[in-house]
Amino acid sequence: MIKFFRKIRKNLLSENKFSKYILYAIGEVVLVIIGILIALQINNKNELRKTENKIVSILKEVQHDLGLDIQKSDELIAYYKTKDSIINLIQANKLTYDDYKNESRYELRYAIMNAFHMKIHANGYTNIIENVDNVPKKLKAVIEPLNEIYIYNKYEIDKFDTRVDLITDRVMV
Repeated sequence: MIKFFRKIRKNLLSENKFSKYILYAIGEVVLVIIGILIALQINNKNELRKTENKIVSILKEVQHDLGLDIQKSDELIAYYKTKDSIINLIQANKLTYDDYKNESRYELRYAIMNAFHMKIHANGYTNIIENVDNVPKKLKAVIEPLNEIYIYNKYEIDKFDTRVDLITDRVMV
C-alpha cells in the first residue's frame, strides 16, 4: 500500500502536476487525521468502559458492606431483645440478686453488663466517594441514598452507642 502511494506521488511530481500533488497531500493528511480521531474515540470508549467497570466493582463492595452491616445489626437486635427481656424480668421482680450471682446464670450477668456497638463497614463507600467524579450519569442516583446511609445513619448509630454506654456504665456502678 505504501509503495502504491509513493508511486502516485512520484508520478504527480514528475508530470509537474503540482496542484494535484497538493490535493493528494491534503487528502493524505485528512486520512491520517481521521485515523487519529477514530483511535482517540476508541480509546475514550475503552477508558469509559474501564471506569464504569471500576465503579460497578466499588458498588459491589458497597453492597457487600451493607450485607455485613445488616447481618451485624440483626445480631445486635437479637442481643438487645434478650437484654431487654432480662431487664423486664428484673423490673417485674421475677429475677433476684441470687439469680444474678448464680454461676449457672452467667448469661444473665453477661447480658446486663455488656454493650456492643454497631461498626459500619464503610470501605466501599469511601472508595465511591473518592471516585465520585468518575461515576457515570446512570449510576449517580445511587450516591444520594448512600450518603444518607453512611452519614446520617452513622450519626444516629453513634448517638445510640453513646447512650448505651451511659446506661451500661450506670448499671455497672
